[in-house]
Amino acid sequence: MAGGPFKAYRDPGASVRRQIAAEPGEGRLLAMPFVIGIASFVGGIPEALRAAASLAEEDPVAAVLSARLFGAVFVLPLVLYALAGLVHLGLRVFGARPKIRETRIALFWSLLLSTPLMLLAGLGSAVLPEIGQTALSLIVFSAFLAIFSAAIAEIAGFQRAWRVFSVLICGVCLCIAIFVTLS
Repeated sequence: MAGGPFKAYRDPGASVRRQIAAEPGEGRLLAMPFVIGIASFVGGIPEALRAAASLAEEDPVAAVLSARLFGAVFVLPLVLYALAGLVHLGLRVFGARPKIRETRIALFWSLLLSTPLMLLAGLGSAVLPEIGQTALSLIVFSAFLAIFSAAIAEIAGFQRAWRVFSVLICGVCLCIAIFVTLS
């Protein structure tokens, strides 16, 4: 068990296949987004403290931390379930036919594997200058996309994870372009 996460980093596709074969119950699947949310909350505490310093509230730290905790515990799991649904629909467009449960496991497991990196990025945001924080965040996001690409390639039966990674990068760039254009 101690070597499990290291095996998962070496071969994320096989790791997600093992998770699917274990047939986790809905309770365990639901617990994954909560763990991800709590970890993202903890990793975001340094940024939350900086944001609280600029608020004109009676207790700005409590206000920011409680809002972020609410978002991490209640909103993030809903967003992740919706995102898994969108990914599932996207896979169907490309001809893949995985089960929605497999898509959820792939997304949640990829995020869980990325959680230590998210925590590292949160720690880095407390000590690094802004450019270092941005670079570290991009590295963490790229690592998540690489892990998620391997997981998606595994459940969808695609031969090459790098092609999935390329499509994900193009999709992210398209979303950023649309967001920048609309704002």
